[in-house]
Amino acid sequence: MGLHNKNIFLLLLLLLLVLNLKVALYYKVELNTEDSKLKLQNKIFVHTAFDPRKITHVYHLGGSPAFGRSNNQIISIFHAVDKMLDEQGDQANDHHTTGVVALSGWAFGNLQSIFHNGGNSSEFALHLEQFRPTWLVHADRLEALGLTESHNKTNVQLSASEAYYYRWDNIQKVVTPQLIEKRRHILWGQLFQRGAADRNLVLYNSVRESMESKWESQGWDKNYVTIHSRWLEGECEQRVGNHLPKDECHMTPSYIKQIMGGSIDKPIVFIGDGQNQKVLKNLKADKEIGPALVVPPNGPEVPQPWSDMMIAIMGDVFIGTRVSSFAVVIGLSRVIRGEDPKSNYIYTGGYDPSIDEKQNVTVCESCLFLCNQSLSHLCGSRVISI
Repeated sequence: MGLHNKNIFLLLLLLLLVLNLKVALYYKVELNTEDSKLKLQNKIFVHTAFDPRKITHVYHLGGSPAFGRSNNQIISIFHAVDKMLDEQGDQANDHHTTGVVALSGWAFGNLQSIFHNGGNSSEFALHLEQFRPTWLVHADRLEALGLTESHNKTNVQLSASEAYYYRWDNIQKVVTPQLIEKRRHILWGQLFQRGAADRNLVLYNSVRESMESKWESQGWDKNYVTIHSRWLEGECEQRVGNHLPKDECHMTPSYIKQIMGGSIDKPIVFIGDGQNQKVLKNLKADKEIGPALVVPPNGPEVPQPWSDMMIAIMGDVFIGTRVSSFAVVIGLSRVIRGEDPKSNYIYTGGYDPSIDEKQNVTVCESCLFLCNQSLSHLCGSRVISI
């Protein structure tokens, strides 16, 4: 090979090596860039959903004594989230907020006892942080998340009663029922998607087994009605008021038959506070309702009130007491799980002052037990609007 040809060959070889190097470098840069983009996108996604750096206010709930029964405490949690979103959220989009609610004590314990198996608080706390949007965290996680005063965050301390009455004490705030409904769907829906703790379903499974013989012998479909009787320490009638019938306090056989269309074609599960024994006695004595009645066993091994609540939530029809927050939480939970709101019966008789006569009504057919302000005579009670 001549010198000239040899030089050309070396030049071509050098060009080829340079070209291959540039291609390799190009792909290396591109792959690294794409990898960085992927990592960045994931990082942005995570922080878009919940970025502690964007949180300016931390609302604390659970450090002070609890208010009311367990179901009242659930409503306190709902309202603490409402207060946080009303004050720190984007009115156009609740997903964008500069606030978060830090749960401790009874507030965190209530949710954990309903939805978490075992006693590992840290595991359930981390699960709450995975909700999108993230509205709840465990108070013990604030330091790790950078959400303390030392991180320039503003603390807002909420008492249990303040949180419970927040929605009603701030009725002047322009918050539509649709927005409240959406909030409940987002928060309570994600918890129910996780599922109830196994211990809270033991009684439900036992009740279903006891109904098998009734379904088989009567040829009924495998569904049931739940009656929740609440006497409220003798105050049920007083709380219902003078404009409505008192059937929802006494759960009379005629009232139950009216709701069921006049015929008993499914088992009827009875749960209640046990304060008015006449209610259960009258139902047992009725020749049509008595044979269909199922009373779940109660004992120290049965976790309450969540076991009773799960029976009512899982049923096909729910008959409750309008002035009971327990009934309201059940009705809310049933609709969020996909039940028809019309399957929730709070009462079937109403009073309209404008025409001064009773009329049959159904409450909250298209809402989650939220007040329709145009029907104040039907749902003007504080308890019904959560």
